Amino acid sequence: MGSSSINDAAIAKEKTDQEIDAVEKKPTIVFVLGGPGGGKSTQCANISKYIGFTHLSSGEELRKAGDSDPDNGEMIKSMLKDGLSVPPDITLRVLQEAMKKSGNDKFLLDGFPRDEEIRAAFEDALNIEPELVVFFHCSAEERKKRILSRNQGRVDDNVESVSKRFTYFDEYTLPVVEYYRSRGKVYEIDASKPMDEVFDTLKTCLTPLSPRIETEVVSEAKTEAEGEMVGVVAAEAASEVEEDELVGVVAAEAASEVEVEVQAVGEGEGEGEGLEKDISKLGL
Repeated sequence: MGSSSINDAAIAKEKTDQEIDAVEKKPTIVFVLGGPGGGKSTQCANISKYIGFTHLSSGEELRKAGDSDPDNGEMIKSMLKDGLSVPPDITLRVLQEAMKKSGNDKFLLDGFPRDEEIRAAFEDALNIEPELVVFFHCSAEERKKRILSRNQGRVDDNVESVSKRFTYFDEYTLPVVEYYRSRGKVYEIDASKPMDEVFDTLKTCLTPLSPRIETEVVSEAKTEAEGEMVGVVAAEAASEVEEDELVGVVAAEAASEVEVEVQAVGEGEGEGEGLEKDISKLGL
């Protein structure tokens, strides 16, 4: 093989290695979508304790940016308050900074993307599609009731803003869900069910993407069970010690009584011998 062929092969291998590295370094993304008040943020926060994914809420990250961004902060806060979508370039910058800061490469992006424009911009910027899109389905009536009763102090939790957010979701976010549904990426969850049932369903759909989830949850349950067992064993051991001490006390008391009886008998025998000697002296 000539030197040129060797060089070409080396270059090809290096290119292949670089492509493999690029693929391996691409983040794993799960979009979590659902109408306002559907409970997706609560469930994402809970499940992220057990899996290797970082939970990022686009709304929460934008609210932080609204307080800290000297250039766009006021505009971000105003748009959020009015239930409007923050421009894609700002939203992407905020999210990418949060992703980089996390140091992770696996993410649950909660409430993202809100519309087709930001969806396309995200995929173009990162050159990836989400591994999965989890859709929390819940009736508008139930979601509205939840929002107006949660009292979290959010600037967008008022009747007018809630109405705008509901309308925006129906008109702009649902088409994103349907786009990914047509690509076979949507996993729909009935978010009207009790929280523990919703959590179990979410765990089921995310398990293939993170094998840690089963071992982490099982491990925690096992640890709790082991802790309870240790407590039971300790209680039983303490009970046995108490019983042993009680037996010892009873035995000691019994031995003491025997000694008293023996002593009494001994004293009685001594008195009898003395009486016999006195009678003998009297010649009786």
